[in-house]
Amino acid sequence: VATNVLSDRLKMLESFQIIESKPYPKIRTMKYYALTDKGLALIPTLIELWAWGAQYDPKSAISEEELQSRLDRKQEIIEAYINKGGE
Repeated sequence: VATNVLSDRLKMLESFQIIESKPYPKIRTMKYYALTDKGLALIPTLIELWAWGAQYDPKSAISEEELQSRLDRKQEIIEAYINKGGE
């Protein structure tokens, strides 16, 4: 992805309050992005969209068992992100 395109997309996600930028603790001139509460609320929807694609895309290399396993771990994935502090 071209840097200008990435920059525009990040700014758009920030304007919708899906992500927020934060300065790196040791390098103040750099920043990282983290999901906001609004962004976190999208995780279940994004997982379901991914699962839908995996189910209906004939090129998908994921088995039904693996798909179900990942869906079953949805809450675990969300909690891991939150506990990591969104980094």
